Amino acid sequence: MPAFKRYSKRIKLRKYVDNSYSILIAPSCFHQIPRDIKKHQFGQKYCIITDTNVKKLYGEEFLKLMRDQGLDATMISFQAGERHKTLKTVEKLVSQMVQLGHNRKSCVIALGGGVTGDIAGFAASMYMRGIPFIQIPTTLVAMSDSSIGGKTGVDLTSGKNLVGAFTQPKKVYIDPQVLSTLSKKQVKNGLAEIVKHGLISDKGILRILKKNPEKALNAHTTTITQLLIRSCRVKGRVVEKDELEKGLRMILNYGHSIGHAIEHASNYSLNHGEAIAIGMNLENRLAVDKKILSSKNCERIEELLKLIKLPTRIPAKIDRKPILKALTKDKKNQGETYTFTLLKRPGTPKIVHNITAQDVKAVL
Repeated sequence: MPAFKRYSKRIKLRKYVDNSYSILIAPSCFHQIPRDIKKHQFGQKYCIITDTNVKKLYGEEFLKLMRDQGLDATMISFQAGERHKTLKTVEKLVSQMVQLGHNRKSCVIALGGGVTGDIAGFAASMYMRGIPFIQIPTTLVAMSDSSIGGKTGVDLTSGKNLVGAFTQPKKVYIDPQVLSTLSKKQVKNGLAEIVKHGLISDKGILRILKKNPEKALNAHTTTITQLLIRSCRVKGRVVEKDELEKGLRMILNYGHSIGHAIEHASNYSLNHGEAIAIGMNLENRLAVDKKILSSKNCERIEELLKLIKLPTRIPAKIDRKPILKALTKDKKNQGETYTFTLLKRPGTPKIVHNITAQDVKAVL
């Protein structure tokens, strides 16, 4: 039998991909979005993905606005709530997209809050091996944070956002006046992320919140627009420098290591912002224990969180053991230690890699 010569071939795939996109923040822009979408021609056909709540509030109206512009558009929805941020939901959505005739020339429009953006973006990243998508956030959490940066995905029973992909939107449209339909609870939910951006990078955000807490809580258009512009600027700068979270982008996880674990342990009875606010306060206490943050700054931050009606302590009904268990599933952890973003002072974060379970247990 003849001997075969060794075969070796290098597949050359190095390339430059430009994932740049624009964020438009403009009060009363909602009704003008379909016209801009038509101008940019993001796809030949559009699939609006939304949840059952937003479908009633804005979905039907937006679908009509799209069709009034002569755009080929369909809409599909899923049951509202973090509990439905699952692979099963994504499977149902993409199956419906097939039935509706969407192909590789289609574009997904994520219309809704953070859960919708994560699910719709993840569906777009997988459908036909990837099609473009647009973000139209309708909650303060999504406007200030989750609609920017390209993180998409779903939860597993063992933890939040354990399956997902980085896939950047083609554009983000933010109309602060859409927030008029939000409850105060949902506004507070988003203010937690805005506080986070202020604490890691922009003390101007903190000054606005201290000066106008009631206007912020009432989603006053001028105040909330100022906060959104500054918040999006912070996140945008970080994402530009570290799109795939190899280093710097980890500062955006301030408050989220413990916060996500609390959210999961509460079985999502706490909303995201409440859990993150508690997470920030407890991570500040951890920073004090580690002699990274002063007690005085820790107390000042807790006072600010209370000023905008955010919780700072874990409710007594939530067992601490599942919190510690959920922390072990955090994607940032390596081996026996945890990676946390802690504060040295407001505006100056520090990524710390040697946090132990015992350190966390001490502040819980």
